[in-house]
Amino acid sequence: MNTLISLAAGAVILSAGAASAATTEYTFQFGNNDFGHGSGDHASIAVSSVEDAAFSVTLDAFYYNTGAATFSTTGDADVDFNYWGIVSKNGAYDHHYIDSKDAEAVTFDFGSNAVKITEVVLNYVFGYNDMAMVALYADGALHSTQIVGDPVTLDYSAAGEHSLFAIGAMNYGNYYTGIKIQSMKVEYTVPEVVPLPAAGWLLVGGLGGLVALKRRRNKA
Repeated sequence: MNTLISLAAGAVILSAGAASAATTEYTFQFGNNDFGHGSGDHASIAVSSVEDAAFSVTLDAFYYNTGAATFSTTGDADVDFNYWGIVSKNGAYDHHYIDSKDAEAVTFDFGSNAVKITEVVLNYVFGYNDMAMVALYADGALHSTQIVGDPVTLDYSAAGEHSLFAIGAMNYGNYYTGIKIQSMKVEYTVPEVVPLPAAGWLLVGGLGGLVALKRRRNKA
C-alpha cells in the first residue's frame, strides 16, 4: 500500500512540475532625445525595458584586456548616454565612444535573469573606412569578434542565454575604432507554473484514507 501511495504521489508531483516555456521579448532604448547630449558621468546605470519597467538591465563601463579569451578588466570607466547611444566617457568629453584606443567595454547585467540577445543596434561606428571591430563576451567568456560597418544591427542569438554580457571595441588592424550602442532586444524564457490537477490531490487523499482504514483494522 505504501508503495502504491508513493507511486501515486510521484505521478502527481511530476504532473505539477511539468511546464511549458513562455518567451517574452524586451526592448532597451539607449540613445534618444530623452537623454540628450551627455547626461553626466555615471559609474553604472539601470535601464528599464520599454515593455515592462520592472525588467531592467544595469550598464557599467570598464577598461579591459582586448582579445582575451575571458573578460578581464584593467580599471573602471564611466558609462553614459548621448543622442546616438551608450558611450564610455573620457572625462568631460560628451561625444565620446566605446573605443579601442582606451580598450573600453560596456557590461550588461540582467541580474538573475538569463536572456538571449537577439538584436544590438550600433548607431555610430568610428574607424578606418567607417569600420570597427566588436567583441562580445557572455558570462565572462569570449563568444565572438567581428568587423562591422555604420550603422549595423547585430544578432547575438547564437551566444545563448546568459545573465551577463560585455560588448567592447577592438583595434581594426592598426586603427582605433569606436561604437555607440543605440538599442538592444533580448528574449527571456521562464517556465510557466502548472497548477496541480485536482484529480491528483483526490487520488493521494483517497489512498491515504485506505491506509488509515487498514491501520484501524489491524489494531482491531
